[in-house]
Amino acid sequence: MRVLSHRIALTFEEDATFFIDCNDGESLVDAGDRAGVRIPTDCRDGVCGTCRSLCESGTYTMSDDYLEEALTDEEAAEGFILACQTTPLSDMVVRVPVASTVAGLSKRAVPGSIQQVNILSSSTAEVVIDTGSSSPMHFLPGQYAGLEAGGLDRARNYSFSNQPGTPFIKFLIRLVPDGGMSQYLAGSAAVGDPVDIHGPQGAFYLRDIQRPLVFVAGGTGLAPFLAMLESRAGSLDHPQVTLLLGVTNDEDLVKVEELEAFKASHPWFDFQYRIANPKQGGPAGLVTDLFSPELAIEQSDLYLCGPPVMVEAVHRYIRSEGRAPVRIFAEKFLVEAAPSLSEAG
Repeated sequence: MRVLSHRIALTFEEDATFFIDCNDGESLVDAGDRAGVRIPTDCRDGVCGTCRSLCESGTYTMSDDYLEEALTDEEAAEGFILACQTTPLSDMVVRVPVASTVAGLSKRAVPGSIQQVNILSSSTAEVVIDTGSSSPMHFLPGQYAGLEAGGLDRARNYSFSNQPGTPFIKFLIRLVPDGGMSQYLAGSAAVGDPVDIHGPQGAFYLRDIQRPLVFVAGGTGLAPFLAMLESRAGSLDHPQVTLLLGVTNDEDLVKVEELEAFKASHPWFDFQYRIANPKQGGPAGLVTDLFSPELAIEQSDLYLCGPPVMVEAVHRYIRSEGRAPVRIFAEKFLVEAAPSLSEAG
C-alpha cells in the first residue's frame, strides 16, 4: 500500500525555508527528525510547549492530549500548534519561531547555470536558470532567492517568477544603471554560465485561498505574481483573482501579452495596468486609480509587491478610503543600492 506523503515548508526566524516530506499519520517532529531537521522540543508529549509553531497554510489534526500551559485554546484557535502533537492532512506551511541553525540546518547554495537571458526592454530582463532535472528547486510561490553570478562580490535578491518543482527557475529583473548584476546580464552573461542560488527565502507567498484575491504589482514586483498565477493555472474552480500593475514608463511594461492570454483562458482572472508617464498612448495613471468601487477589496485578500513608494501609496489609499481588505500581505523592494537590499522582491 502506497504511503501518502505531504510536503511541509518550514520557515524559520530569518525567513529561510526548508522542505520536508511528512508521511500520512506521522507527526511533524518525527518527520523532521527523519529528514534531519530538528524541530526543537523537550518532551514530545505536549507538556513543554517548546515545539509551539504557527500553521500559516494547510490542514492538520492535533491531539488534544497536551497541557494548556503548552498551548492555550485561544492560541490553537489562531493556528498555533504543537509540532509533536500535529499530524498533517495536506501540504502545510509552518513557521517555527527559532533560527534555522537551532534546527541543525545551514543553507547551501543550489548550483545552476544560465539557460536564457531575455532582454524584454531597456529596463527589464528575464533570466532562466537550469537547476538540473534530477533536483528541481522547491519554493513557495512569491518567495525570492539570492543569485550569485558573473564574479560579483555578493548575491542579489530576486523573486521567483515561475511555479516551483520544475527543472528550471525564472526571475524578472529590473536593469538599473551601474548595477553590477544589471551590467552582467545586459553585457557578458552567456548560456552555461554558473549561478549559485541562495534560497528560498521570504515570508511573502500565496496563502490558502479562501476568498477573492487582489494582486497589486509595481514594475518587476510583478515577478512573484507570475509565479502565483502559474501555480494556480490548472485550477478549474477558483475565486476571482485581479492583478493590478503600475509602472513608471512605457519600457517598464512587460509580460502584457502573456497576461492578456492568461486572462482570456481563465475566466476567474482579470488584469489591468496603468503607466505613470506614458509616451506611446498607453493608459495613463497610477495603480491606485484602478481601485474602483466594483473592486471588492473589502471582501478580498490583498497582496502588494513593488517599490516602497507604491506599497505605501496603496496603504494610504486603503486608510483614507476605509477599504480594509480581509488580509493584507506586502513585500517592498529597492534597487541595487546596498548589500542588504533586494532588486526585485
